[in-house]
Amino acid sequence: FISTDEIRYFLRGVHVEPHPDGGALLVATNGHIICAVHDETAKIGDGESWICFAPQSIRTALNKRDAGHLHFVGNSAYVTTQDWTKRQGAAGQSPAILTEHHIAVSWAPPIDATYPQWRASLPATHSTPTREIAINGDNVARITKAVKLVSDPKQPPILNWFTPANPCQPVIIRTECNDSFFAVIMPMRGRDNNTAYPAWLPEPETAKPTAKPDAANDSTPAQAETETAA
Repeated sequence: FISTDEIRYFLRGVHVEPHPDGGALLVATNGHIICAVHDETAKIGDGESWICFAPQSIRTALNKRDAGHLHFVGNSAYVTTQDWTKRQGAAGQSPAILTEHHIAVSWAPPIDATYPQWRASLPATHSTPTREIAINGDNVARITKAVKLVSDPKQPPILNWFTPANPCQPVIIRTECNDSFFAVIMPMRGRDNNTAYPAWLPEPETAKPTAKPDAANDSTPAQAETETAA
């Protein structure tokens, strides 16, 4: 979810901030989509927020099957396996001490900038959401992949959409798979002449309501006339 635009360098990292209920809140955005995850197991040494630069080598290492945890110590980032967590990590050893359980090490200095006030861009929920909204499919695929990463791989990546009152406001996306995951996606400008069905598929006619049963004999009028004629 981080930006690749070097001009907006402060969006090229993940914002880490202490969570009042424990752990850390990880936030990333590229200006079009926002992802926020509450990691209850995270530990922050100084208790302050900062923007972590995530190099490509680190992101690649995190996709490996035996990847365990991501550590930021000073100007470096480390990816360790679950075995490191159970052994050296459990003994309190610093992840900056390299072992055979380190998958990747990279120079990753914190980004010296102020992260945007992302909470100010969150839309208010509305009881009458918009009828139509245009969404970039690449962003939907990215959110779907993120849900798979933080959920049980055996479960389908269910996305719950909360659309705003008008098509110019962001869409809130939640998942039933993991309550700690939260995403917001900014809609695109769609065509003004969109229809629910394409021109080659006429819209189905509204179904006509069926006749209500007659209260006197619990039969429809048509049935009553047939019985009388008989």
